[in-house]
Amino acid sequence: MVWSPRRGGGRARRRLTSRRLVSLNGGIRWHHEWVNVSYVLRGQYVGLDEVDDDQWDLYLGPLKLGRFHERLLRVEVTLGRHRRRRVVPMSPD
Repeated sequence: MVWSPRRGGGRARRRLTSRRLVSLNGGIRWHHEWVNVSYVLRGQYVGLDEVDDDQWDLYLGPLKLGRFHERLLRVEVTLGRHRRRRVVPMSPD
C-alpha cells in the first residue's frame, strides 16, 4: 500500500496493482523475466501501479522511485533516465 498525502493533513490509502519483493541481488521477477531495481532495496517490498499500457509506477512506501517499462524490462528513475551514463576514463597526462 502506498500512502499519499491529501488536503486537510489527512492521508489516503491507495491500492497498488502489484507488490514484489526485491531479491538479495536487487531485482524483481516480472512474468518470468528479471528486472533490476537496486541492490540497496534488497529484502524490501516495492509496489507497482499501472499508469498506462506497459508502464508502471514503482513505489517504496509513499516514495515514487520511478517508472517501469514492461517492454524494455527497465526502470526509469524519476529524473527521466533509464540508461546508465558511461564514465570516460581520464587521460594519462
